[in-house]
Amino acid sequence: MFWLTNLGMNQQALAQGAPLPHIFMEAFWTFFIVVGGSGATMGLVFCYLRSRSAHLRSIGRLSVVPSLFNINEPVIFGTPIVMNPVFFIPFLLAPMVNAVLAWAAMKLDLIGRVISVVPWTAPAPIGGAWALGWDFRAAILVIVLACVSAIIYFPFFKVYEKTAACSGSGRGRAGGAGESTDRINSNGR
Repeated sequence: MFWLTNLGMNQQALAQGAPLPHIFMEAFWTFFIVVGGSGATMGLVFCYLRSRSAHLRSIGRLSVVPSLFNINEPVIFGTPIVMNPVFFIPFLLAPMVNAVLAWAAMKLDLIGRVISVVPWTAPAPIGGAWALGWDFRAAILVIVLACVSAIIYFPFFKVYEKTAACSGSGRGRAGGAGESTDRINSNGR
């Protein structure tokens, strides 16, 4: 509810030529904080694309296009991230770091502020620019934030990748919630 109130105040200030008062709105959340979906998983998808594990690379390939549109179910459930202690910290930390960096960029007027409603499924760099009235510096910031997320996820990804390699099937659980489908299929069930 407050997202629309803040947006209305920003639009009113824009119409009057006054400075835009608010930073936190839906587009700020969608395109700057959770780049690629909940947990800012676009960075993890970048890591998966460079994985030594064929299974993780395939998750990365399947997840890259949906991630651009802020849809991260392929990586969330393909890993699985749910109930996975390896990815707990970066899943929480990456959006927090993105929020601080994006907020600082807006507060320091390095980029504009949100002035329009954008569908959450818009590709992240385009959606960020669109929300700020086609300020393409926002698109650059979104790309930087995705790279920052990748840096945050990288050490945890390496731990998970090593666990996946040690499991033999390339599908490491690393404390994940699911059971390997190889084991289920080998029992005939």
